[in-house]
Amino acid sequence: MPVTYRCPQGHETTPVFADLAGDEIPECWDCPRCGRSGSRHPDAGRGRSRAEPYKSHLDYAKERRTPAEAEEVLARALGELRRSRGEPG
Repeated sequence: MPVTYRCPQGHETTPVFADLAGDEIPECWDCPRCGRSGSRHPDAGRGRSRAEPYKSHLDYAKERRTPAEAEEVLARALGELRRSRGEPG
């Protein structure tokens, strides 16, 4: 069942839920574009603001690794990929 949520910035998100009863569907949903809380009800006014700004998966990965560690991980992954393809290198 698709449910549309609108954040205070006007972004719309429409996740699809499995067969859930109406009271099991969340009233609020975080906007994937700006991270603010969106509401199912367009007349609900402005949603709550999050305590911390929205972060993507890449943002969290960058917090865990230094640029040098990231280069090492990337080089290792590329090496494994090349070996699996039978490329020299």
